Amino acid sequence: MTQTARQIEAGREIRFDYDEYAQILDAMAPRIVDFEAAAGRDRFVVLRHDVEFDLDRAVEMARIDAAKGVASSFFVQVASDAYNPAGPAGRAALTEIRALGHWVGLHLHRMGLGPEDRAAYEAEIAAQAGMLAQALGEPVTRMSYHRPAPWQLEERSDHVCGLLNAYGPSFFEFSKAPAEIVYSSDSQRDWRYGHPLDLVDRPKVQLLMHPDEWTAAPVTMAGNFAALTDDASARLQRTFEAECKHYAKRHT
Repeated sequence: MTQTARQIEAGREIRFDYDEYAQILDAMAPRIVDFEAAAGRDRFVVLRHDVEFDLDRAVEMARIDAAKGVASSFFVQVASDAYNPAGPAGRAALTEIRALGHWVGLHLHRMGLGPEDRAAYEAEIAAQAGMLAQALGEPVTRMSYHRPAPWQLEERSDHVCGLLNAYGPSFFEFSKAPAEIVYSSDSQRDWRYGHPLDLVDRPKVQLLMHPDEWTAAPVTMAGNFAALTDDASARLQRTFEAECKHYAKRHT
């Protein structure tokens, strides 16, 4: 499916801007609960954000959620080459997300480990959770998988290595045609599991919204990646300015 700045899908304008996101929250907010509160309920919406490239956008989405009275979960990588949650800017972002009333969990990169070496895999979970806890200043209690392998999704447990598992059976139905718990994700700006506004009447829903996909004004997918690149360049220039006396500031 080709992504344009203002894609039309089933009669609905798909923009991936903050106004569209606010409309989704307005429709879902009365039923949004935390993962811990969802288990055992007949009706719920759980909202999570996996942060892939940009903590600044995560903060922006956290502000929108808070303004709508919604508490959500932000899952953050510690094994990403795109951002550093342990640096000063990263810690400030995590602090603001928490201050807005949201949860911060681990977005686990399995680092190529598989089920054949369970001990190494569990050690990696513990190591990454420990790194995030150090940056966060408090224990990490939850995680989601980054690009999960089938064997990870097949582990049907609400907790893995002591951490709440966002793909646990109380919140996620591992099926190509889920009958009870519907999963809606904006991955690659493609609502392949259904647009959230089409799921308002479904009793159990998990929404995954990546902050990196959403912008203040509609842009193409290419334009979004260009904006993320520009923002990353600006962060690097600010680091140069703060750390390097010999840095000749770039003028644009």
